[in-house]
Amino acid sequence: MNELAKVAEGSDVGELLLRAWQTPAKSSGTSILHPKHLDLVTGLEPIELDMDWVWVAEKNGQQFCALVVANCHGIAFLLRLISLPDAPPSMVLRLLRKASEECRERGLKGFVSMFDMTGGIEKKLWRIAKRLGAVQIGKVHILAMSWRMM
Repeated sequence: MNELAKVAEGSDVGELLLRAWQTPAKSSGTSILHPKHLDLVTGLEPIELDMDWVWVAEKNGQQFCALVVANCHGIAFLLRLISLPDAPPSMVLRLLRKASEECRERGLKGFVSMFDMTGGIEKKLWRIAKRLGAVQIGKVHILAMSWRMM
């Protein structure tokens, strides 16, 4: 079980991650950057990704997690978040913070993403999105929208 899944089993992971989100992460030799190529399997391989909209967290040259975003009419569409089993949750949070900061700098006004509410981790992530102002559209496979950035 990866670290994010272990954290997600906590009783109030939404509150925990939201507090961590609002607290600056300490640098631990991790770089958040736009890669020249993506080493992680995303399921989006048939698509030619614009690396200006892809962020990876890497340490010692190894990619641990990645976020793929699309600019959709001024809204950040979070297409895919990938994390290796040994990536610490703090690395994922730093990745999300950096991507959010850059999206705001580029003038994006909010975010949208989809969640499968039959999966445990996605239910936990939905709670975080909800605290960020996201509204739910649908029941099982939902679309989450917020006019605030992460």
